[in-house]
Amino acid sequence: MARRTLMLDAQGPQVVDGRHVRAMAFDPVRKALIGDVLGRRGLSGGTALVVGGRYSPLTRIFRDHGFAVTGVDPSADATRIARETIAGVQFESAPADALGLPRQQFDVVYCADTVEVVKDLSAVLAELAAVLRPGGVLILDTVTDTFVARLVYLFAFRRFPLTRIMPAGRYARANLRSPQSLRDGCAAVGLTVDLVVGFEPASVGSLVKAVVGRRAGRLRDDELAGAADLRLSDPDHAPVVTYFAVATKADPTPPV
Repeated sequence: MARRTLMLDAQGPQVVDGRHVRAMAFDPVRKALIGDVLGRRGLSGGTALVVGGRYSPLTRIFRDHGFAVTGVDPSADATRIARETIAGVQFESAPADALGLPRQQFDVVYCADTVEVVKDLSAVLAELAAVLRPGGVLILDTVTDTFVARLVYLFAFRRFPLTRIMPAGRYARANLRSPQSLRDGCAAVGLTVDLVVGFEPASVGSLVKAVVGRRAGRLRDDELAGAADLRLSDPDHAPVVTYFAVATKADPTPPV
C-alpha cells in the first residue's frame, strides 16, 4: 500500500487533509446548528459569508438555504479547489483579519477553522463584525481550552501517529478559546453572544475509529460523518472540546 501523505488544502488518493477530515466529520452538526439558527431568526434568501470553509460542504449549506454565498479562505490552493468543485458560490482567498470585502454586507457570517489557529483574536473578530450588517448573525465554530481539548488537538491530532491529521504547528495552547474569551472578544466589537452549544461524538471510541480509519485509508472522507457520529450537546452542558458560539451584531436603528 502506498504511503499516505499528510497535506493540508490538497486532494488526492493518498492525501490526508486534516482540515477536510474535520469538516466532513462536522458536517451533520454544522447543518443542524445552521438550520436551527436560520429557522429561529427567520433568515433565508439573504447574503452569507463563510470564512475558513475552504472546499468543505459549508458554503453549500447556505447556498441550499437560498443565500447568495461568498467563501473566503487564506489558502489559495483550497480556494482553487473550491472554485473547481462547488457551483453557485463566489470564492476568494484572503486572511480572516483582512477580508477585503465591503463593510456591513452580510446577513450571516460563519467562521470555521480559524479562531483556534489565529494569534490575534481581536483583529479577526473586528473584521468579521465589520462585514456583518447591523442585526446580523455571526456563527463561530471553534475549540475550547480544557484538558480533553488539549489532549485531542495538541496531542492526538498533532503527535500520535495513528490519529495525526494536522501539522505539528497547527494548534497552540494559547489559541484555544474558552466560551468566555469569545463572549469578551465579541462584546469588544459590538457583538453579543446569544448561544453557546458544544458538539461531541456518540462515544470516544467512534471518534478514534473514524480518525484512525481515515488515517489508514479504510474510510473515505464522505464516510467520516457516519463513523464519528457527532451530535449537538445540551446547551446547559459546558463544551468539552468543540463548540459553536452564535452572536448578534447590535442594531443602532431605533424601533419604529
